[in-house]
Order: sequence, then structure tokens, then C-alpha cells
Amino acid sequence: MAWLSRQRRHAELRLLLTLVAYLIHQCSLFKLRWVSILLVGLIHLKVSEGSELSRFSVGGLNIGENVVVLNRGKDDLLRELERRTQVDPDVQAGWVWVSQSLENSPPLLWLVLKNAALADRELPQRLQRFMAMGGTVFIENAGLGQNELNAFRELVFPDKSAAAVAKDELLTRTFYILPPEVAARFKTVRQAGRVVWIESPMPMLSRLSGVTNDREMSIRAAINIVLYALTGSYKDDLTHMRYLMRRRKN
Repeated sequence: MAWLSRQRRHAELRLLLTLVAYLIHQCSLFKLRWVSILLVGLIHLKVSEGSELSRFSVGGLNIGENVVVLNRGKDDLLRELERRTQVDPDVQAGWVWVSQSLENSPPLLWLVLKNAALADRELPQRLQRFMAMGGTVFIENAGLGQNELNAFRELVFPDKSAAAVAKDELLTRTFYILPPEVAARFKTVRQAGRVVWIESPMPMLSRLSGVTNDREMSIRAAINIVLYALTGSYKDDLTHMRYLMRRRKN
């Protein structure tokens, strides 16, 4: 997908810049070395600034729900992400409504499902490919009966079933520590060692407006979902530990 190729290109460019900086660091000319390092650093910052990786974006797919309600909810979500976290949601591109073809969808797809009869027959297969390539799907039930929701999920995962969120699941603590009663609202499907499908039996976006306690819990859950999709299992990874220990020694 397009976002995967962009990620690869930017990662390769950053690696190249890091290598250039290392080679310059070996130079014997002190002034030339530090001026060059500064120049490489500025280029690196410019690349990061222009990179879509520095921006947060969600792909929204609406099947049957009122668009006005959803737009109000997604605007609230973007505002809360900007206010509470270090995520940088672009006001214009932070949320992209996509078609059922899923072309150009960002890594997180927020699927609002109210009328399963309107779903494209090939959508389950497209969702499978999307998740196999690293995407994460959050599906909010905006009005289906539980049997209808189960039937739709089974089209996507013929050999898997949704399970309750485990107590130690990273999703419950990605940013906020969700109370057990809030975490219990969701079901997940794991694939290739990670959660690829997060399912809410009730509407989410429409609950992000208002001043009730339920709104606050819905916002916290939504932020956890977004950050989980963006960061994956970073809290369980140890690949960064050597760098942190070296920083502490210095």
C-alpha cells in the first residue's frame, strides 16, 4: 500500500543520513566535521517535517451512519488527541474518509458499520489484505444486532473468533490505563502476534460529544486505540533498551 512504501522510503533516507553523519564524524577536521553534522541534522529535520510519518491520520469508512454525527465525533477525537498527547493530527488530513476499495487508507481504519447490507461483497477480502500488510481495523457497531456483527466478522475471519480483551493486553494501557469495565466493552482478533481487529459493540464516535463521564471513558479508549495502531507493541519491545542505557551512562 502507498503508506507502506512511503514508510520504507523515509526509513531508508534516514538511515542514509545517519550513515553520512557517522562518516563525517570520523573526519579529522574539527570545524568541517561539526558544520557538516549540523547540515545533515537540518536536512534530517526537514525530511521529518515533510514526512507523512510525522503526521497522524485515520482512514474512516462509513457504512450506513449519519455523516454529520460522525464528523462531529471525529473532530472531537482529533482535538483531544492534540490536547492530551504528542500525536500531531493534521486538521485537514488527520481523518480521511475512504471508500470500500480501501485505496490510500492510512494504517488505522475506523470502520463504522450500521447497515451490513450496504457493504461491498469484496470488502471482507480487502480488509484481510489490509491487515496482512500491517493495518489495524477498529470497527464500531452503529446499529447492528450482535448476530449481524458476528456474521460480518466471520466473513473477514472464517477461522478465527473475537475474544475479550485480556487484562494484560497492551491496548488497555497504551496511553491511559482503562478500567476493567471499559476494557470489557471491546473484543479483539489477533493475527501474526498482534491485535489487528478491535471491535466495539456500541457506537464510539457519537459518544465523543457531551460532558458525561461516559464521554471521558470513550475518549480515553479511542486515544488508546489510535496510539496502539500507531505504535504497535513498542512497550513490549526491548530493541530500544541499549540506547536508553547508553544515554543514562552519559
